[in-house]
Amino acid sequence: MKEHLSPKQVARAVRVSESSIKRWCDEGLLKMEKTAGGHRRIAVSEVLRFVRDSDRQLVEPSILGLPATTGKTPRMLNRVAAELQTALTAGNADSTRQILFDLYVANHSLAIIGDHVLSSAFEEIGDAWACGELEIYQERRGCEITVRALRDLIQVLPEPDINAPLALGGTLAEDQYAIPSLLVEGVIRDVGWQTIQLGSGLPSQTIVAAIKRYQPTLVWLSISYVSDEQSFLDEYAQIRNCLDDSQAIAVGGRSLGPELRQRMKYTVFCENLENLQEFATALYRMKGSDS
Repeated sequence: MKEHLSPKQVARAVRVSESSIKRWCDEGLLKMEKTAGGHRRIAVSEVLRFVRDSDRQLVEPSILGLPATTGKTPRMLNRVAAELQTALTAGNADSTRQILFDLYVANHSLAIIGDHVLSSAFEEIGDAWACGELEIYQERRGCEITVRALRDLIQVLPEPDINAPLALGGTLAEDQYAIPSLLVEGVIRDVGWQTIQLGSGLPSQTIVAAIKRYQPTLVWLSISYVSDEQSFLDEYAQIRNCLDDSQAIAVGGRSLGPELRQRMKYTVFCENLENLQEFATALYRMKGSDS
């Protein structure tokens, strides 16, 4: 996917005059950079932000490196999960990517996309796998396709302010589920945070090392798999105990039942991504008012 475009390319993508694009750049409606030769260049993420905020249509998305029909297909949340399930089951990476970008261009937040589309699609895929209607490779392939599509989507989110607070996180050892942690990163990034995705299956010691190195304001842990509760609690305690009072920790995931949570100390437990979005937005505003 392209990273920066000329005003002429942006004008073609949204079907307006090049002079309008240049004027909007000069007025600050479209953020731009200038090359050493003084030419305007606009980030793809900024073009998508402008399209979403101004309710304009993305007429030629292929100029941005997106599927040709992105933003042109009406998507209803009550049916798009089924479309996504079909695409993932068939191993159709292009359709998966188009569906996710369609939803984003239509101004659905990553929290909504995760909670109401991806979650539903994978629940159906999981049920079909459990019933023997799908092969294991189909489920795993669908996960890999989704990971790549989410990384592409996160790449085009608006760049956070240089002074924005930092969040980092991932999953603990034995937990190889990358999709939930990627969604968490996207949701937090989408509300203005700087983010560092540490990855999946990490020993607690290396997460502690990252916290000490980067001093984040917020740490997230996505917990989708716990094989031994006591071992998990011991690893979690190492992370929690390295944080000071100015640092928050957000936890969530299908393996965090009420009994396990009672044995943990955390800032917030998020039942879903929309909960996380609310918390991250509120904390961002509070940290902004403190600075």
